[in-house]
Amino acid sequence: MELVPGTVIADRYRLDRKVGSGGMGQVWAGEHVAIGGKVAISTLLAGKSLRKDLVTRFKREAHFLGPDPEYA
Repeated sequence: MELVPGTVIADRYRLDRKVGSGGMGQVWAGEHVAIGGKVAISTLLAGKSLRKDLVTRFKREAHFLGPDPEYA
């Protein structure tokens, strides 16, 4: 999926603008569409999802940053 401003991910998060990108993925500023809260959305580049070590690191960082407000 190509990420562009306005894209809605998981019927929950709308991408507003790309904040940065690097070797593993991208970070976007966005909004939780149901509650209107501002969020940071980190994505993993498609090719990187084939590497188990990078997926593990990505999940660990997501867990460290905190839960989804819908599930908190």
